[in-house]
Parts: sequence; C-alpha cells; structure tokens
Amino acid sequence: MRFKVELRRDVVYFIRDLRRRRRDEEVDEFFKQLELLRSDPIGRSEAVVEPDVSRYVLRFFRFRGNIAIFQFDRTGTRIIVRRCRTLRLRPETRAGPGAPGHGG
Repeated sequence: MRFKVELRRDVVYFIRDLRRRRRDEEVDEFFKQLELLRSDPIGRSEAVVEPDVSRYVLRFFRFRGNIAIFQFDRTGTRIIVRRCRTLRLRPETRAGPGAPGHGG
C-alpha cells in the first residue's frame, strides 16, 4: 500500500526557503526520501517525541542534514509531514579520543 502525503504549511515554507537559498540537493533528497517513505513509513523512519508538536510519539526521516517529522492520520492511510528542521551539529571537543594530548 502506498500512503498519500500531506505537507503542512510550515513544511512547504521550509522547502521553499531551501530552494531560495539554492539548496536544491536538499530539496531533491527530501522528495526522494518522502517517495521511499510512502511504501514503507515505519521501516524508513525513526520514532521521536516532540511535545510541542504532539503528545503522541511521532516518526521522522533524515535528508541531507535535516529531519522531517510526520504522523499518520486517523485512518492510517495518509502521512502528514508536520515539521522540518535542520539538525544542529555537535561541536567537536579538542580533548576527545584521538585528539593530540589525550593519552587514550
């Protein structure tokens, strides 16, 4: 079964902003992952808790340094992409394993 997809307004704005900033590879990857998700949403996503979006456990998928958070509609036949955001990369610590002077 292939799921139908709905993009919330904030997601449309996020994708539009990526295009405006010439991030076409990210936009293409979003739609590629979304197409794969339509046939196997559970197998191609991970669980996430986002209390400011929903009190229920949601799912997300990754695309080029970003994530898209989605849920299923009540009938279980449609995926609703609720939010997209850029992942924040953790700064590398200088004293971590393999760093000069770490001793381990």
